[in-house]
Amino acid sequence: MLFIYFLFVFFLVLFLFFFGFFIYEKSFNFESVSSFECGFDSVGGSRVSFSLHFFLILLIFLIFDVEVVYVLPYFLGVYYLGVYCDVFFFFVLFLFFFGLLHEFFFGSLDWV
Repeated sequence: MLFIYFLFVFFLVLFLFFFGFFIYEKSFNFESVSSFECGFDSVGGSRVSFSLHFFLILLIFLIFDVEVVYVLPYFLGVYYLGVYCDVFFFFVLFLFFFGLLHEFFFGSLDWV
């Protein structure tokens, strides 16, 4: 029964995708592609250059922030899990350290 449900949902999504693709009008004019902000015409470019360096810093922060979530349960289960928890903890720490070295040698930490 579950397989039939997933099959139905798959074909429904496929149908809606192709239905939207075929009824889409491909008419472009200047008004539809120009920027519009609060009723005023824009003066100059509407695109702001974004430094890729700051985006990489954000990715590094998010990756190491998520990795800290993997370390926190170690301190809660250290007395209950024993040696298996220790092996997992040191494996995760090795991965963290390897990732940090990779980022250092890649040059992503040059701002520090």
